[in-house]
This record gives sequence, C-alpha cells and structure tokens, in this order.
Amino acid sequence: MRIAPGVEMLELVAEGFGGRSVLHPTLVYDENEAVLIDTGMPGHWDEIEEAMDELHVPISRLKAVILTHQDLDHIGSLPEVVIAKKDIEVLAHRLDRPYIEGDIPLLKTNLSVMKTFIKTMQQEHADEMRRLCENLPKAPVTRVVEDGEVLPYCGGMEILHTPGHTPGHISIYLQKSRVLVAGDAMICVHGKIEGPVKRTTPDLTSAYSSIRRFMRPDIDSVICYHGGAAVGEPKAQIEHLMKELKV
Repeated sequence: MRIAPGVEMLELVAEGFGGRSVLHPTLVYDENEAVLIDTGMPGHWDEIEEAMDELHVPISRLKAVILTHQDLDHIGSLPEVVIAKKDIEVLAHRLDRPYIEGDIPLLKTNLSVMKTFIKTMQQEHADEMRRLCENLPKAPVTRVVEDGEVLPYCGGMEILHTPGHTPGHISIYLQKSRVLVAGDAMICVHGKIEGPVKRTTPDLTSAYSSIRRFMRPDIDSVICYHGGAAVGEPKAQIEHLMKELKV
C-alpha cells in the first residue's frame, strides 16, 4: 500500500503466538536507493522481495535495513536479507544490538520466557516453537544509530529513540514524505491510533512517555507495524492518545 511517493507499507501474513496477524514493514525508495524498515517473521523474505519486484525496486538498490527493535516479528527474516544482499547495512539502536546479534536471548522470545506458553500448545506446534526458540534469527548490526540522528537515505530519515516496548526501540521519521514509521511504539486499530500493547511492553511508563516524541515532527501519515496506516489526522490522534494516557 502506497502511503506517499516512495513509501510503501508492506502487508505480510504471519501465524504467530496469538494466531494470525498482519505485519507491516516499510519500504522507502527512490531512483537511487532503497531502505527496508523491519523484516517480518522468518521466511518472509521471499514475499518482501516479490513486493520489491512489483514496485520495480531491484535488490541491487537495497542499501540498508533499519530495525525498529529486537522482537522476533521484526528481525525474523534479517538473516535471509543479509544472505541475499551481502553488502547491506544493518542499523539498530545500541541497546537492542546484543539481542539482534544473538549475544543475549531475545527479551520476549526465548525458552525461559516461553516455557509455560509452550506447555499449553499442541505437540506439533510446541515442537516447532521450541525449535524456533533454540534457533532464533540473528545477524551483525553494522551501524548503531542514536536518537536525533538523521540518516541520508531517501530524503532524510530521523531516528527517534522511543523506549518502552524494548529498551532500544526506535521510530523513524521520513523527512521528505513526512511519514512516521512508529514500529510498535503505537498500534493502529481500524485506522485509529492506540497506545502500545500492554502485554508485550515491559516498561509502559517509558513507552507512554515516548509518545510525546511524536508531537515535534510535522507528520502527515503514520505507519504502525501492527494495524497499518492511521486514517484521518494523525497528529490530532496522537494528541488525543496522549490525553487518554495522561502523558
């Protein structure tokens, strides 16, 4: 789905822990380069590449992957991307880097955390989940990004450190198109912006405070990884959300 010229919101169907869901990585591109924000679940790379082909964006133009954070449904296909494009730059915040690189088990998806949940699953699904937790995706982060940094890709991408959902969660403001890629800092339900999912956000206080960061940029559109694009005036919706959350 085209959000703005050169900004495509992808739609990837995932069968995850809570059942079927749709994930929304973002592809940003121009005639010279392309950047993928988040990579979906393991096995989603073929669908991402197919979407790029339909947009006439060859893999040779893909310069970087920006990871909003460490969660499995965001880094899942990262190893496949790195294999397909060996010289690609992989960017993430320093606080989530060791998880993405596999030095520390993922904060929310590891055998210790998932043990009780796995016991409730049917044997076939439990075995699959156990294998996944024992072989979590990982790849080197080639560049650490910091809050306020502006990346030069595709007209400028400003990094906003928005912790809470994970310590190193970032959102990305696309300066040229005035699109905010919120990651999991917020979700969208039927076009309406809502706060982060409580059960998957360990530090809700920080997560709610992070939403204040979105009041500064001039935002025309918002893409949430879960729920897709906001409908209507996104800035007004964010203001309303802040009042609801009392932040």
